[in-house]
Amino acid sequence: QAFLRADLDVDPLDLEDVPAHRFPELTPFRFQEHLDFILTGDAFDEARRLALCMIDADRARTFGSTTLLRGYLLQLIGLVCTQYAGALDKLAQRGAQRAGRRDALARVLRHVRANLTREDLTLAATAEAAFLSPNYLAHLIRKETGSTFTDLVTERRIPP
Repeated sequence: QAFLRADLDVDPLDLEDVPAHRFPELTPFRFQEHLDFILTGDAFDEARRLALCMIDADRARTFGSTTLLRGYLLQLIGLVCTQYAGALDKLAQRGAQRAGRRDALARVLRHVRANLTREDLTLAATAEAAFLSPNYLAHLIRKETGSTFTDLVTERRIPP
């Protein structure tokens, strides 16, 4: 994200808080779990051309190469946004990313409940069971509950 938008001071795990219309180049990343971005025909040819330009710019690594790489990448993202504009707009309108976050948290809580008595109930194992990275899971729990994973498990293990 910093490579694309150095001016955006938001944790990459909090992109759902960034309005899609304000930073459209980040939108495909926000909804990557909901869409398979498949390019065909002329769009595929253009994506391939841009990828080859990025490879050439990366190999050269001269003054301005980073700017060229950023420009080519933005063109590629723009191509994807154009091809999937309708689907991306629908996902943004219905808050799909927030729903995905709720679904992920539900998977986590189910796993914790099912394995509460196990000594080896860990953040890493829970993340794997919920199809998340441990880093994202820790962030998600903190954001949604204000607690750490350990606090969450401890609260459930100690009866009221």
